[in-house]
Amino acid sequence: MAKQDDCDYKIRHRTREDADRAVEEYYEQIVLSVSPVEVYYCVKHNCYHLGHNLTRDQLKDRWKTMNWWKEDEV
Repeated sequence: MAKQDDCDYKIRHRTREDADRAVEEYYEQIVLSVSPVEVYYCVKHNCYHLGHNLTRDQLKDRWKTMNWWKEDEV
C-alpha cells in the first residue's frame, strides 16, 4: 500500500468486512480502474480506508500512458 500521508478526507470503515464490501460496491460502479483499490488499516484513525496501491506520481504516470494520444491535454 502506498504511503498514508493525508487520509483525513477518506471514509472511515469500522471493520475490515465493511471496507471489503465498499471495495465490491466500488467495482460494481466503476468501468475502468487505473490501479487496484485495496483496503488498508489506518493507525491514525483506528479504522480501515480504501486506497490505490500506487503513489500519486505513479497514478499520474499511468494515466498519461493510458492517454498518450492526448499528450497536450494531460
